[in-house]
Amino acid sequence: MVANWNKMYDSSKSIIFLVDVQNYEQVCESQAEFEILMANPDLKNKPVLLVFNKSDGLLFFDLNYFLAVFDVEEHKATKKKFDCLAISAATGKN
Repeated sequence: MVANWNKMYDSSKSIIFLVDVQNYEQVCESQAEFEILMANPDLKNKPVLLVFNKSDGLLFFDLNYFLAVFDVEEHKATKKKFDCLAISAATGKN
């Protein structure tokens, strides 16, 4: 599926990138894919929302860990249309 994402960029009005923070094995892979996405020139002017899901169950890392791994402050500083949320789909809290 990831290999086909770039084919959908032209028809997308915005990007929502969801990370399951409870799946620690995939966090590094998600981070790498996120950086590829953010570097794509086709998305330069499109809004991007980075969502950390299942944040209510963080056991081994706190939210600051994920903010640092995904370089959220840098993306906020360099991309005008960028935001980040930590949510729990189970509880509805963010």
